[in-house]
Amino acid sequence: MERQKAYEILEKYTDNRNLVKHGLAVEAVMKHFAKLNNEDTLWWRKCRIIT
Repeated sequence: MERQKAYEILEKYTDNRNLVKHGLAVEAVMKHFAKLNNEDTLWWRKCRIIT
């Protein structure tokens, strides 16, 4: 799944705009820690967006 598709799912099922912003903030944190641990950043970012 592409990141854009994951974002569309987030927006589709989240009515509160602040929760969408929160999801994006957590996505950035996941990217940071994935980099620190030499993990696939895109995979972790998408996982956070849709969970």
